[in-house]
Amino acid sequence: MSIQCLRQCFCCDTINYSLTGQFPIVTMQMHLFLRKHKNMNDRLDHLLQLLKESGDDSFLLFAVAKEYEKRGDFQNALENYLRILANDPAYIGLYYHLGKLYEELGQPGKAIETYRAGIQQATKSGDQHARSELASALMELED
Repeated sequence: MSIQCLRQCFCCDTINYSLTGQFPIVTMQMHLFLRKHKNMNDRLDHLLQLLKESGDDSFLLFAVAKEYEKRGDFQNALENYLRILANDPAYIGLYYHLGKLYEELGQPGKAIETYRAGIQQATKSGDQHARSELASALMELED
């Protein structure tokens, strides 16, 4: 599966995470891809190969981070999220998931910073849906 084909797979139906900058959007084709590659190692290996071929593609870095997160490998998930942040801070979908990971890691201060940065990016890009999701996550954490 090429990166363009994989990218097309991540844009219609809902599952449990976003790769397009909105929450939670994934296509039925991606759902089928994930079902076909039930073995997490196969999925991760395939995504890592695509990433190796395409460089620091934010879309693939996000997919890789989510696969690591599913395995409970939070350090590798964090590293991939931070690569996106360094290379593509306008990738809005990153902020919610990075913030949630910081919460999982017991770092609420970093989660709050991440949600606030995401709210700024979402406001800047006019993405009201993402802004609302990030504001809700921030409010929930600050309560």
